[in-house]
Amino acid sequence: MYMSEDRQPYSRFAVISRGDEAAFLDAILPPLTTSRFDMASQISHGLRTPLTSILGFAEVLCADSRLSSEQRREFAGHMQDELRKLVRFVDVLSDYVDLQSPPCELSLSEADLTETVRSAAAEFSEDVDRLSIVLEVSGAPHIVLADHKRIGSAVQYLITNSFAATPKGGRITLRVESDRGQSLIRVADTGRGIPETELENIFQPFYRITRPTDCGSELGLGLAVARMFVRMHGGNIEVSSCVGTGTEMRIELPRGE
Repeated sequence: MYMSEDRQPYSRFAVISRGDEAAFLDAILPPLTTSRFDMASQISHGLRTPLTSILGFAEVLCADSRLSSEQRREFAGHMQDELRKLVRFVDVLSDYVDLQSPPCELSLSEADLTETVRSAAAEFSEDVDRLSIVLEVSGAPHIVLADHKRIGSAVQYLITNSFAATPKGGRITLRVESDRGQSLIRVADTGRGIPETELENIFQPFYRITRPTDCGSELGLGLAVARMFVRMHGGNIEVSSCVGTGTEMRIELPRGE
């Protein structure tokens, strides 16, 4: 609990009224009743899954004094993993809501696109260690005029998608290059690949690829938001994939020098 200026206790989590909740849903969900119900269920499940896991580990840590230091570190590590998932979940949902609430403007600056990609990849250092996945970034310095925060977020959403599809011991490579006046960011993985029948749908908001190993926590917004950010720059995202071999997603941006 926290204290207000008049010393009254309050929670840092806002109490959402029914009216606020309806306005929130209106902002992010399509008007179709069935779609709204399905998507609201995905949001609820996506929040509940990591929270339930965190609560479970926390209860064990508090209740069992016989746990060794190594077991406590292991449980704390699992809690950190789930909290990272939750933060990313909220981030992509927040970005999607912002995109549905105009005006949504770019903050352009000249900066090194390769460094933007490196910074985006650095956010996954814990995932790299936990999953034993190789994450590589290459490319020469590449100065472009862009909203580097939004492009960095787009890259992170593509990396998140690759992590979800790539088994332990796999590889994710990112490369920045130039081609015919465009700046390119290639994100390739050695994951399970995307069936051709699903390729045309993967950028639809709330669309999730059906996989045997899905835990149900993915919201299906990351690729949609990534493409929206790239298209705000006049660019696009192209995809090539082979089931059982992997996927490459290619961000194409006007050079904008």
